[in-house]
Amino acid sequence: MALASLSGTGYGIVIGAYLLICLIAFALSPRDLNGRRRANGCLIGLVLFFGLFVVAFAGWAADNIF
Repeated sequence: MALASLSGTGYGIVIGAYLLICLIAFALSPRDLNGRRRANGCLIGLVLFFGLFVVAFAGWAADNIF
């Protein structure tokens, strides 16, 4: 086990912070460039898809950088 590996709490903090950033970005800009409301299904899909990369990178960074 690496010295700085993420625990369950660490993963919870990373996921919570990522979701908070997504929520703030959606709240500050709820419309696209043409003035239409953003599609919630598309937003959820993008959050889930890129969230996997965020969690994977956080685990890698905890073991190899910090």
